[in-house]
Amino acid sequence: MFQSWRLKLREAETACEHGRLQEAVELVRSSRLDQYLPGRRLAQRIAERLVERSRQQFQTGLQEAGRDDMNAAAALVRESDALLSLRNELQSDALTEAYEHLDSGNPQAAIARLEFLDRLQIRSEQARVAMEAARRMESARRLCAKGDFTEADQQLEEAVALLPQVNGFEERRRWCDDQREKMRHVAEQLHRAMSESHWSEVVSLSDQILEIAPESTLARNARRRAWEKVGAGRANLADTQHYKRDEQPAATSGDALVAERNDARFLLWVDAVGGFLVCLGDEITVGQAAPHNDVDVAILADLRRRHAKIRREGEGYVVEPIELTKLNDQAIDSTQVLSDGDVMELGEGVRLRFRQPHALSTSARLELASRHRTQPGADGVLMMAESCVLGPNRQNHVVCHDWTTDVVLFRHDDDLYCRSMETLEIDGKHCEGRGRIHTNSRICSEEFAMSLEAIGGR
Repeated sequence: MFQSWRLKLREAETACEHGRLQEAVELVRSSRLDQYLPGRRLAQRIAERLVERSRQQFQTGLQEAGRDDMNAAAALVRESDALLSLRNELQSDALTEAYEHLDSGNPQAAIARLEFLDRLQIRSEQARVAMEAARRMESARRLCAKGDFTEADQQLEEAVALLPQVNGFEERRRWCDDQREKMRHVAEQLHRAMSESHWSEVVSLSDQILEIAPESTLARNARRRAWEKVGAGRANLADTQHYKRDEQPAATSGDALVAERNDARFLLWVDAVGGFLVCLGDEITVGQAAPHNDVDVAILADLRRRHAKIRREGEGYVVEPIELTKLNDQAIDSTQVLSDGDVMELGEGVRLRFRQPHALSTSARLELASRHRTQPGADGVLMMAESCVLGPNRQNHVVCHDWTTDVVLFRHDDDLYCRSMETLEIDGKHCEGRGRIHTNSRICSEEFAMSLEAIGGR
């Protein structure tokens, strides 16, 4: 009688000849053909074809498919000259690209390329050293953003010791020295201006430091203190602007979002996070979601048509009751100052939590602490002053846990802009770090996407 394993062997050979390599792999493994010499030879041929296909897939950018084929080949023969050759090629290419990224001052791209090797389980001392150097360069980049150029230089010095052949480290060290000297000179002027209470000069010098080190705590604190002293409200990230209620913005061009009316609103939809009603006015009215009811925040609940007002005053906010309103379970009949975390109860059971989470922004957030919903539906209400910060940190106005960096929507002159450390695509057009946004804009990058939706006039 013809042995059954030979039938399976023929099936596997046929699958291999017709390019059905995954089927051939399954037949070899499920029938344990590798315990027979013809089966082992077939497994070797299948593995070689898998390795060749894997190489082609890597070359055309199909990394996941290439990895699957390489793993399938390794599962068949564990090791072979063809498999070893492919791994060496992949490692050599990845290291070459990583060195090029480091030479051009792009440690994040180098890290991503080296992490690709790790996902393929291709590990070597060369790759480990390159990853350590890349991480030190990335650490230096972050330290430079904070203005800590001395510590950044130490990180780069360690990177030079690890990879002396990469010229980009020394070039970055020279850049650090230049920036450190610039910042030292401006910081001396800043301290002098603060000691002499020249607050307008403090603002200007703080902005100069933020050009050198965008995350400088010294400059941010100095700028905030200066604005507090001159009474212009809390300073926020550069280029933002706060509108007072008695100021009418100039007419805007085309479809700019900041309309002539100070009560402009729009919906902000953040993919995989939620939707938010954004109010640009200094004052909002909260009331019942009823036909033709002209309120900023309409709630589907048993409320009066106009139940309460929430108003921005300077750096803070107040609530003005129109109908039955409680603040932290105490009934109020006059205007009260709001603090971060306060809970307002409108009527019987509509609870709103007030949040002003970001230390450098006057903007605030209202959260529905009861089971009621707004109309149009939203997960929260943002009272946007000069800026709105989205990102992974708890103090952000919109917390996006899966993001790695902050994104800022801010007001400048009569328009709205979006800014990020990442390259942005706004309405299908690429822009580096910052761009103007309009009604119904779509904003995305490699790690996030969000849309704006205008709300018709009321």
